[in-house]
Amino acid sequence: MKLNRFACVNLLPLLAISPLIAQTIDTGILGTVRDSTGAVVAGAPVTISQSTTGLTRTVTTNAEGYYEVRYLLPGEYSAETHVSGFRSERQTGIVIQIGQQARINFTIQVGAVEERLEVTADAPSFRRRTQPWAPLFRKSG
Repeated sequence: MKLNRFACVNLLPLLAISPLIAQTIDTGILGTVRDSTGAVVAGAPVTISQSTTGLTRTVTTNAEGYYEVRYLLPGEYSAETHVSGFRSERQTGIVIQIGQQARINFTIQVGAVEERLEVTADAPSFRRRTQPWAPLFRKSG
């Protein structure tokens, strides 16, 4: 009888708290990266950052274009992806609470053509000239 009473008094609170512990562990940001045609973008880097703590985590999308960043602390985050040939996309103000999973999907657009103007100048050519005032400063003697 004493064992049952001990179990009820001491273990019952632990059982009541366990769902809360699981919720804090399952906090995260997840989603997909697709191009403008709807095709998934595999291998796209996605960076999740929290400016208040300085936390930055970068993950890569899988073959289905899916990414997830788990075990985040509650707070405000931003998410960004940049794939070569596409415009960067950034989403800010993502607020997650305990046990919440925010779904942030990206649809990236083909990037503008980058132009680079490279100027290579020839070295200036110098000709030696005699100065018109040179005769004025001749040493007499």
